[in-house]
Amino acid sequence: MKLKFNQFAIMTLMCIAFISCKKKEDNPTPQNNSINSGAIILSCDISSNTKLTNHNPFGVDYIINCPVVVTSGEFTIDNDVTIQITPQGSLKIKDDAYISAVGLQNKPITFEGVTSNSGSWSNISIETNDPRNIMDYCVLKNGGSTVNDYVRVGGFSYNSKAMLYVLGKLVLTNSSFTNSGGQGVWFASESEAVNLESNSFKNNKSFPLVIYAGNMANCDFASCSFTNNVKNNIGIYGITSNSEIAEAVIIKKAPVFYFVMSDLNFLNDTEFNAGTHFVMSEASLIRIYYDGSLKIKGTSSEPVTIEGESNIAGFWSGLHIKSNNVKNKFTYLNISDGGNQPTTVSSVTANISVADIAHPGYLEISNVNSTNFAGCALAVDDTQTTLVNNSSITIPEACTY
Repeated sequence: MKLKFNQFAIMTLMCIAFISCKKKEDNPTPQNNSINSGAIILSCDISSNTKLTNHNPFGVDYIINCPVVVTSGEFTIDNDVTIQITPQGSLKIKDDAYISAVGLQNKPITFEGVTSNSGSWSNISIETNDPRNIMDYCVLKNGGSTVNDYVRVGGFSYNSKAMLYVLGKLVLTNSSFTNSGGQGVWFASESEAVNLESNSFKNNKSFPLVIYAGNMANCDFASCSFTNNVKNNIGIYGITSNSEIAEAVIIKKAPVFYFVMSDLNFLNDTEFNAGTHFVMSEASLIRIYYDGSLKIKGTSSEPVTIEGESNIAGFWSGLHIKSNNVKNKFTYLNISDGGNQPTTVSSVTANISVADIAHPGYLEISNVNSTNFAGCALAVDDTQTTLVNNSSITIPEACTY
């Protein structure tokens, strides 16, 4: 009898143990499976060669939770590295440092916020002129929270919230900029786009890209994509209070329009290629000064277009030639909405003005269509202007002053 009792007790205990084990298997003890497990927090001050590696199988490799400033050495980021940036975090490359962030097509380098909300972290800024600065196959998303007033448009402070600022030299290729709280990328007037191509800009809350008009020589915008940005144009601007562009400039056709954020005063040889399309901000102007020239090279199938942001006669000031350069030739140009204010010393307003009392001007036009103007389609100083009009489209109204 005693033996039977012991057998029953043993069997009962075994059943209880089995049920208990079964419950543990069905409901395992929670494990630390956070994507931040194993992530390394970056130091706020970096002044020597630093390499970030893809070391965390859980996901996030590094965390930036402060303004990280790299002042010296090579700051290298391996492909497939993920860096998470908190609302207090930012990254600045300055002084004697440079960044080498080279990902792969299927293993990009990712900079992301703690959440997927737009503007959930600040920005990255490149402030060195080292030609080795490169960002290739990088993904930046959800940044652009901080207003920075050190950037200038036409010599004046502009409150920008870009996700990436370039105030030095940078190769920027094969990278994406998504869901910024402001602009995707801002190239300041002192910067140099060593190479800019094959980038994508999507769902940013302002312009996808802003760049000084004299810094476009190495930009292949045709290879880039611009999708669903709030201001789906490429912002361009001049520098100093005179909004000058001293460099020789060739502006090529882009998948989206160019938005002219300030006056553009070109001092050198300038070309607008076939298919380029400019949208002018209110009261802005385009002017060719001194020995500079403007060659507009539209075609019948791809004319150059210059128009106001609003299709209102007199919305922007107009295009003014204050140069006697024989390179000033406009072919297949559609221009409209000008005449906001005189672009000469006279009181005449127009879409196109040539010369003034102090500056002789030369202009040759062919197939120019000037419409919706306040004042005149074309205004010329009759004592200072050489006008060669080969246009097959009759300009509806010509004025002299």
